Amino acid sequence: MPKTSERIPLLNQLNIMQNILVMESNIDPDLKEDVSLLHHLSTQRYLTPCKKNPSSYIYSSSDLVQLSSHKFKQLCHTTHESFKWLVTLIQDDTISHSSSRFKQRDPAIQLAVALAQLGYNGKTRNAIWS
Repeated sequence: MPKTSERIPLLNQLNIMQNILVMESNIDPDLKEDVSLLHHLSTQRYLTPCKKNPSSYIYSSSDLVQLSSHKFKQLCHTTHESFKWLVTLIQDDTISHSSSRFKQRDPAIQLAVALAQLGYNGKTRNAIWS
């Protein structure tokens, strides 16, 4: 069963409360602070700043290059040369560069993460053929 959002009904209730307080604030000026608080609550998606998930230290450009051939092959399921060739193929593609306010990682790091996840727990064949 899909999870239903509680946000829309909550926003509707906040809007109703805000409208009532706006009408009553003409009588009682002290309610103007409450109106501004309700307005703030209804316009903000998050009340606290969002924290960025920490990145794994393995997936940094310098650490990736310094891995031994054996460790690199275990992580990315390919050789250094094949990996570099793949990076040259995808580095100028628009999918590797987002225009959003959140900067994407280097295409080499994105490829390393994708290859590591595809091969996680011996499931490479299943990921490719399913």
